[in-house]
Amino acid sequence: GPHGKRLRVNTWTVNKAADAVKARDYGVDGIITNFPDVVRDATS
Repeated sequence: GPHGKRLRVNTWTVNKAADAVKARDYGVDGIITNFPDVVRDATS
């Protein structure tokens, strides 16, 4: 996969808390969102 090739994996546009948790659990390197407070609260 991309992580084995020194590539970063980012996802967008994640605006729901449940989707942010899924993305985090998948191991993405970055989450782009219109609602940073929602994503921060869901993933911290």
